[in-house]
Amino acid sequence: MDITTFTYQYQANIFSLPYSLRTKICECLYEDGTWESLQTILSFALTCSWFTDPALDVLWRTLPSIVPLLRTLPNDLCQYLPEIRASDNSLILAAKLEFLRDPIPSDFWRFQEYASRVHRLQMPTNASTSDIFAPRYFSSRPIISTHIWYVLNRAGPKPLLPNLTALCYTDQVAYNVWVTPIPDYLNAFLGPSLTSIDLHLHPMRVQHALEIVSRSSPGIQQLSMHIEPPSHADLPSHAFLKWDKRMTALCTLTGDTLRGFDHLTAVKFDGLRITIDGLERLGQLPSLRTLEFDAYCADLLWDAPHEYRGLYFFLNLETLTIRTNMLEWCMIFLEMVASSHLQVLSITSIGRPAPSIAMAALCAVVGTGPWNDILHTLQILSGRLDDTRYAVETYRPSDVFAPLLTCSALRRISMYGRCRVPRGDATLEAWTAAWPNLSHLDLRNPPDDHPKGWQWSARDIEQSLLAVM
Repeated sequence: MDITTFTYQYQANIFSLPYSLRTKICECLYEDGTWESLQTILSFALTCSWFTDPALDVLWRTLPSIVPLLRTLPNDLCQYLPEIRASDNSLILAAKLEFLRDPIPSDFWRFQEYASRVHRLQMPTNASTSDIFAPRYFSSRPIISTHIWYVLNRAGPKPLLPNLTALCYTDQVAYNVWVTPIPDYLNAFLGPSLTSIDLHLHPMRVQHALEIVSRSSPGIQQLSMHIEPPSHADLPSHAFLKWDKRMTALCTLTGDTLRGFDHLTAVKFDGLRITIDGLERLGQLPSLRTLEFDAYCADLLWDAPHEYRGLYFFLNLETLTIRTNMLEWCMIFLEMVASSHLQVLSITSIGRPAPSIAMAALCAVVGTGPWNDILHTLQILSGRLDDTRYAVETYRPSDVFAPLLTCSALRRISMYGRCRVPRGDATLEAWTAAWPNLSHLDLRNPPDDHPKGWQWSARDIEQSLLAVM
């Protein structure tokens, strides 16, 4: 064919864009998730029908609550009812969603159309989060009655959100009563497609929640649980075990509690106590990559995993974060970690600052682990820097860091404690040779710990930094 007579049989235009590219355009328009971006993407979808479905997929992909879906139900089924609530010593007019009658299957056809687009459900974590679907003249976001959760669990679609992959839930309390019944809530949303769950619960509901999740969603890969401190006084005080002002072990997880979770890749427990057999159960999971937990040790003889040292647990662990009251416990625990893939290690001791012999022993365990040629981030926090209750001996980094010189891949080091680096210390030159990729070094220490004879001049600091660089 002559090029001069060649004619295009097909001309590219907006209607030739594939669905994935149209979805990407809508994601860019709704990237920040603000009210203005919401109006923009809505206008965009209404202007061109070719973008309606991609825009709706983006808009409904992540919801702050189930309220928008309830608004798709018939008006004669679900309505807002006014309710007077107490807030900050004042009364406000709140909106409460309530069913006016028993639903029938045809009531959910529009609900199911939009529910299939939802992939992530994240409940608001603070009262200032407003819901754009809330009616006018009400002072707070709407409340879903417990009756609605019961009806949805009994007569709603199964599962309620068929394509849900991530669920985030936070306990909400009103008038000393939990707003959401946890069994009905979890049973409504748990399904085979769910892979990530993040629960912020009161301790009295943790065990029941774990039982429901392990039974209904065995394919969970990311499990995150946080303890919400009690906000009302009706609960028995003996249910709580306080071992620090910031960290409160309010619940205990055992090996039996964690059975049924065979596909976990990431685990985060904040404020929960985990027993030794619970750690053994997690250590046997072949796909576990990330682990974060609190370890409270009342008696090192009984609470530490002595019998597991030398055994092969956590074979594929890559990131490990531990918060504890005793560094000695971490030394024993690290000896049961057999992963040669560990890249990030963070240890925080929130009790009494550790003496130099304990810091040196911990660094010796870290430096001789099977991960010493791949570990690139190390953080050890010993005590609180603003805590003036203890007069603890200081330690020289040459004594503490010597075992870590075998970790040739280190790029970031943070060591918070009573660490002093005197002028002329050969440690800086040793670091330069042992850690060629070091980009972050933080030896934080209270300034008043340094007598004047130990303080560096500006010239000393400049020369030391040049030595490290």
